[in-house]
Amino acid sequence: MSLRLPLRRLNLETVRELMSKYLEIARDSEDGRITLHKFAQYLHLPVTAVLEEVFSLYDRSGTGVIDFREYIIGLSLVSQPSNTEETIQSAFKMFDPEGTGHITLERLGKIMYSAFGMDALQIRQLFRDVDVDGLGFITYDQFSAHAQKKPEYAKLFHVYQTLHSAREKVQQADEAERRLEYGLDPPQLGLTRSPDVELRERRDGAAAAEEFETAVAGDLRSLTPTAGAKVKVA
Repeated sequence: MSLRLPLRRLNLETVRELMSKYLEIARDSEDGRITLHKFAQYLHLPVTAVLEEVFSLYDRSGTGVIDFREYIIGLSLVSQPSNTEETIQSAFKMFDPEGTGHITLERLGKIMYSAFGMDALQIRQLFRDVDVDGLGFITYDQFSAHAQKKPEYAKLFHVYQTLHSAREKVQQADEAERRLEYGLDPPQLGLTRSPDVELRERRDGAAAAEEFETAVAGDLRSLTPTAGAKVKVA
């Protein structure tokens, strides 16, 4: 079933399917609502800041639990636009950077551990859930089908990619600033300074050097005994 349906198109059959899915997640909960722990358990993920952010898209009231009404509304938010074909393809490339057309258990494990803190058991369970044909690797069709079945994953990948991209930009900016500070190959960073800026910097540097030399000379004069002065020896 495709879960990317606007609320106005929900019919009785769709509501029943959604209710079945909701009860699957909320299974064994005390009041029949989905807690953060149940949400994480359903996705085979540990509770992290990224997971809490996605959970909050469902928990619109901020009570810490999701009722059925919130689940339906949240599902429409999570499914759009995160589960577009372009987003799913981008997420798949994150696991398959060499373009082999499949994802190995090892590659899946590295990303899911570093991004979401999944342990080995959770990673193996997720791998089995996605590799429904038992191929020993995950194809794009399997990956896409699982993202349609559990759109929360697509949203998680989208959030992770956004954060990862932001961190990379910050690191690049910090590195560029450090290299400029220490005079390390600014042209190689694609950074240029105008001649006016460079001339001003040279003048400021020369003035600072002159000021420093004057101050040092003054200090030396103050330490040199004047004619006729007695030097006290300790």
